[in-house]
Amino acid sequence: CSESSWPDCTWKILMYPRKPFFRFGIPGKLARLVFFSLIGVIKKFDFVFTRQEELAVLSFLFGKKVVLEIHEIETFRYPLILKILARLSFINRIFFIIISNSGKRKLKEYGIDEKRIHVAPSAVRLQDYTGLEPKAQSLKSNPLLPNKPILMFCGNLYRDRGIEDLLQAMIYLPDVNLVLVGGQDVDIEHYRALAGELGIDNVSFTGFVPHKKVPVYLSLADFLIMPYPDNTKIKADTSPLKMFEYMASGKPIITSDMPILREVLVEGQNAYFVEQDSPEAIVGGVNWMINNPGEAEKLGKNAAIDVKNFSWEARVKNILTWLNKETGTP
Repeated sequence: CSESSWPDCTWKILMYPRKPFFRFGIPGKLARLVFFSLIGVIKKFDFVFTRQEELAVLSFLFGKKVVLEIHEIETFRYPLILKILARLSFINRIFFIIISNSGKRKLKEYGIDEKRIHVAPSAVRLQDYTGLEPKAQSLKSNPLLPNKPILMFCGNLYRDRGIEDLLQAMIYLPDVNLVLVGGQDVDIEHYRALAGELGIDNVSFTGFVPHKKVPVYLSLADFLIMPYPDNTKIKADTSPLKMFEYMASGKPIITSDMPILREVLVEGQNAYFVEQDSPEAIVGGVNWMINNPGEAEKLGKNAAIDVKNFSWEARVKNILTWLNKETGTP
């Protein structure tokens, strides 16, 4: 690495062999640790950037500089390891990347020096959201996309995603079509049955959609929605990829009011917030979009502008700039 800048480093991505004994249980963890630690010693890497806390500790013991990226504190597998790393954080060889300010506060509760923690939210491939019109033309004749306003949800249809609230809201939005993009068959059948019980026919399911086609589907929506309920597993220290993909689409966003989402979204600027667990609030949000098309369009355009700060390229630059500042030399 250069002595003046992390971006001048030579980067290598290492993956453990896709063999069964590398992948499962305690033996798999030990095999991965041995594999990576030996390579680290042989190749004489300057530092290790990882999401595996076990590897972070072992790399530290081998004298490497370590960057541990953590996405969810509440589901951290080995709190004891985190406590050990916290005790070592005063040494200028270990650093933490977290994806939300809420997560940073929780890391500080472990006793980790604030100077060793950097917030870098999730991101999106902006290039995937340009030149979509030719690709979208082939989908516009799809019977799942009728000629009326489309409210779209994209992602897994798990029971903690607020889909039940969405379906109940559709009872009072007969002139809007809800399109649910993605989901496993078992979840689709569950919600299709629920839609039947509610007596609504303005709901469409696309089934699984390859991620590379998600931008095209989002481009066909009039409004996008994230109706996370209060009991969602989308924890307070996460940074949902869906949010950034929605923003990149340039479509107006309706979202549940959650502190973690307010770290990026701003009410009245790039999103419309609604109360959690409230079909009535969803109905109100959709009707506001329909009755205020100019303001709704402005929300979408602002989101597309704001998300430019959250490309993967920008995220990497942000992290490297911080590391260079904190370490002085790689």
